[in-house]
Amino acid sequence: RMNLMGGSMLLNGSYSTQDPAVPVVDFDMNITDFDIQQTFKTFNTVQKLAPVGQYTTGKFSTKLKYKSNLGPDMMPLMNTINGQGTLSTKQVEINGFAPLKKLDEALKINKFSKVTMSDLNLVSYKIENGRVSTDPFDFKAGKATGKMGGSTGIDQTINYVMDLAIPRDEFGPANTALNGLVSQANSKGVPVQLGDVVNVAAIFGGTVTNPTVSTNLKQAGTNLMDQLKDNLTNVVTQKVDSVKNVAVNKACDEAQKQLDQAVKAAADAKAAAYKAADDAKTAAYAEADKTEKSYKNPLEKAAKKALADQMRKTADDKNKQAKDAADKAERDADAKAQADKDAKCK
Repeated sequence: RMNLMGGSMLLNGSYSTQDPAVPVVDFDMNITDFDIQQTFKTFNTVQKLAPVGQYTTGKFSTKLKYKSNLGPDMMPLMNTINGQGTLSTKQVEINGFAPLKKLDEALKINKFSKVTMSDLNLVSYKIENGRVSTDPFDFKAGKATGKMGGSTGIDQTINYVMDLAIPRDEFGPANTALNGLVSQANSKGVPVQLGDVVNVAAIFGGTVTNPTVSTNLKQAGTNLMDQLKDNLTNVVTQKVDSVKNVAVNKACDEAQKQLDQAVKAAADAKAAAYKAADDAKTAAYAEADKTEKSYKNPLEKAAKKALADQMRKTADDKNKQAKDAADKAERDADAKAQADKDAKCK
């Protein structure tokens, strides 16, 4: 047991010279509250396998099973390192990390170039074949929440996927496309309001110093479809109720006139919902095509294609759901209006 790096470490294991030319270390490490900056500056292994440490302040704890060969200078041979463990932090600040700066550029917001992450608990990771792979883990970053997983290589290549839930009030110009869809629906008489949270998927590739990032506002179209469906039902119901109230004290011929108006209103509302649903699907497909074609290296290609396929499937499903709901709403409105008219013409 020793105190260092602003914290403490319990070390158990062995150092073997069965092959004097290639010594082997095999350790179990239990590290508590190491200072990230001190650790990064002290250990070249950390510099290679966790380059984000250069841009991070705070403390971390980890339990790690570690094994590697040593070179003639008693330094670890990087390509022989193998290990697995879990990591926890209470709160860390990441400032100026190139992949997160790229994310800011892609989203056209300034929320991740300097970000505080809190409550990372028992994040599982492993080291093999020259890469550190992290299982998907939940995190909080400012007002956003998310899940992230992927890997970093000793050659500094990165491959990560991040799902984010970002409050809409964090966005500026990025709202333009979403607001355009809402305006289309509203202009057709279907009032729509988007939710308070925008869900974003981001794929990181390239290297630590020259990263690539692609993003997609993947749930915006989905949320819009759901809201179109709900709002269509409300609009049609309101129109039918209005017809009923107007026709209460009128003769049968006036009730027939109001029935005709209700039927037309329901048909117009359905047509507007169909148009808005198709517009949202077209926009989602265009974004999917853009995402699928934007890979920068073979490592990203499969991940981007899978993401694009899922985006198209989601758009198709929500398009069908919205149109099915519109059809049912029209049928229900027509039936209700007819029943009201029949009751007044007895």
